[in-house]
Amino acid sequence: MDRNYFNQLENFLSELNDYMSNTKNCIEKINIISKINELVFWLQMYQDNYFE
Repeated sequence: MDRNYFNQLENFLSELNDYMSNTKNCIEKINIISKINELVFWLQMYQDNYFE
């Protein structure tokens, strides 16, 4: 895995998050968005620690 892989994954998750934000509100959507945000946070932490 390299920085490009993580950037692509972050972009995908951001697009998914945007898509989910535009859908009808429900508990499942809120859970998915919170997990996406958590995953993006940890991906950024990983990148900061291992790619700089």
